[in-house]
Amino acid sequence: MAGWWRHITVEPVLCLFMMGMFIQIPTSQMLLLQKVCMVEYNSSICDQLDEKKYQEMENIVQTKTSHWILYLQLFNAIPGAIMSLIFGASSDRLGRRVIMVIPVMGSIINGLVLIVSAYFIESDLRYLIIGALAMGCSGSFGTFYISVISYIADITDEESRTKRFGILESMVFIGGTVGLLSAGLIVQYLGFAAVYLFVVILYIIILIYVGFKLKESLPPLEELKDGKDKTLSCFTFLWQSIRCALTVFFKKRAGSNRKYLLLLQCMTVLGVLVFSGELDLTVLFTKHQPLSWNPSLLGIYLAVKNICKGVVLIVGLPVYFHIRGKKEPQRDIILAQLGIVSGIAALVMISFAKTTAVMMIVPFVGSLAGLLGAVMGSIKTQLVLPTEFGAMFACTTFFDAMVSLLGSVLFNNLYPATLSFWPGFSFLVMAGLSCVSLVILTYVKYSMQSHPPVSRLKDAGQPFVLNMSDECQESQVDTSPLGDTIISE
Repeated sequence: MAGWWRHITVEPVLCLFMMGMFIQIPTSQMLLLQKVCMVEYNSSICDQLDEKKYQEMENIVQTKTSHWILYLQLFNAIPGAIMSLIFGASSDRLGRRVIMVIPVMGSIINGLVLIVSAYFIESDLRYLIIGALAMGCSGSFGTFYISVISYIADITDEESRTKRFGILESMVFIGGTVGLLSAGLIVQYLGFAAVYLFVVILYIIILIYVGFKLKESLPPLEELKDGKDKTLSCFTFLWQSIRCALTVFFKKRAGSNRKYLLLLQCMTVLGVLVFSGELDLTVLFTKHQPLSWNPSLLGIYLAVKNICKGVVLIVGLPVYFHIRGKKEPQRDIILAQLGIVSGIAALVMISFAKTTAVMMIVPFVGSLAGLLGAVMGSIKTQLVLPTEFGAMFACTTFFDAMVSLLGSVLFNNLYPATLSFWPGFSFLVMAGLSCVSLVILTYVKYSMQSHPPVSRLKDAGQPFVLNMSDECQESQVDTSPLGDTIISE
């Protein structure tokens, strides 16, 4: 059960990246609140904005801040979705490491923009668009996550993959916990600029680790490495990468695998819609009356939320698999169902919360929600070929980014519209969407009992994709330099 520690690869870089991301998201929302307030009013009013006599002004500032969050999301998410589609699918051909560093470079540029914007607090809000575009054009978090999760898929077998995905997913929450605790304290005592400087340092450490420590799990195709195929122009390569990614869910596959892929992707899309809404509104909701949280209290709440999810994944999940024995996708789905139910209960509690005590119970109620991502990623990799991992995660990330944008549009308009009579109403809507995901997943579970997915391990001579002449299916399974270290714990 502890053997995976000997095989640490991309876990530290995801932990550091998420630490930086979780520091930046709530901090940037608080920075936007302050900058918008300074534009609308003055520092004396902004320092007392949470007092009851300024409630109308607070609503105006929160509404405009919500709209600015949406604008920055647009400049980040749209190019980010397109570039993650290209970069993610290209990682199946170029290798994972080279793709991994691209979004880190974009994040460093964004961090530098935020440092300047925080130092000059009254500077024009439109300068923040430069950083958002830098993040988006580098593929943003989507590209980075595709590269690390595909890396883990490359070096693991089906028996150990769910557990390894769970451990990888726990890095999101562990990194997030440290980041959120750091963010609140640094903002309160050193200011916004110090926070973003710390984030830039984290990203530089990632570049050093990937450049000098991490081995490539999937080498580039020989014709690309040696320059033998002169016909493979840049345009052709990009088109093939996009085509491989966009078609991965729709190809004819053995058994009911394609149906399961499509249903699981629909469920994932709904989950992203909910996640994007909760991410955008948590800061605004907790800073609004009657909660009126300060940065430190918000940091504690978000940190506890991540600690609970991280402990479940890094401790509870390996223990579960150690006790459970033989792996079956249908039994894994039970974990995902528990995760959705846990998330629904937490969202309902938030929607009715009026005191800090109630809000502090939410992280414990929603502690199982992190199981969903680990299980879904693992099951999807069992339904496609190894040479499609990058393309599959790229396609997933592309649709997730588009839906995340839709979620920002929906909830950043719904929240101001319902702010005057029920600030928590948006979270109740999120809970309803999660119920739809639960219905879809329950159907998949019972369908798999009568029509189990076809595993490539059981059907080694009959790959899922029938058209093996397609360029998307060029096999690299046996050429990986890490092939001798495939983990089967």
